[in-house]
Amino acid sequence: MDPDLAMLFAVLRTWLKAAATAAGLTDAQIILANQDGPRPPLPYATVNVLTYDAKLGEDETWVDASDPPQLRQRGVRTGTLSVQTFGRGAATWLRRAVGRLRHPSVLAVTTEAGVTVEPTGGLQNLTNLVDTSMEPRFQRDFSVLYRTVSDPETAIELDTVEVDSTSGPLDDFVVTLT
Repeated sequence: MDPDLAMLFAVLRTWLKAAATAAGLTDAQIILANQDGPRPPLPYATVNVLTYDAKLGEDETWVDASDPPQLRQRGVRTGTLSVQTFGRGAATWLRRAVGRLRHPSVLAVTTEAGVTVEPTGGLQNLTNLVDTSMEPRFQRDFSVLYRTVSDPETAIELDTVEVDSTSGPLDDFVVTLT
């Protein structure tokens, strides 16, 4: 799995678990959408990362002070995700998840990871017939903003540079910089 996607999913799972304290959901009940495997028991949620890694602004390049110096790039990325909840209490769980986005326990996790989650649009009722009964199913979409940092590359320190510059109408003015 892509490292940015794995980091996003881990943060989102922690947030959704914190919002579902009354439901007592586990990691096994908050799954990445569209994966092979058996359907977990109700209630559960799927997280579908629709888009990610959309660059916002320009990336910054910096050299850290290690020995040897390491060159890195960092920037801000955006994405869109959709959370679907299944089973009794699915609508309540999504409403609580939105309501807890700014709670200290959730902010501690999202701030540490450099992730911001914002709801876009309202709660969608997708209740559907499964086998012989109606299954409660709700969806809410979110935008995410997160930071990314590249792998380090060893920077080469520059010791001495000598530049000769000739200018003027007769090319008779020479400047040497060291």
